[in-house]
Amino acid sequence: MACSEQHPDLVIDIAPARSLDLYSRVLDGQLDGAIIVRPPFQLASWAGSCCARSR
Repeated sequence: MACSEQHPDLVIDIAPARSLDLYSRVLDGQLDGAIIVRPPFQLASWAGSCCARSR
């Protein structure tokens, strides 16, 4: 079953942006979440993170 059938109200937007900009938008409540590369700054303690790929 397609994701859109299971979650019809889900909106996925893919847009390029700097990690800091995306992170700021999450903190401001403009985004519910973001996928970013390892940022050059410390994430907030409540921010969940996982390593999707490592070299």
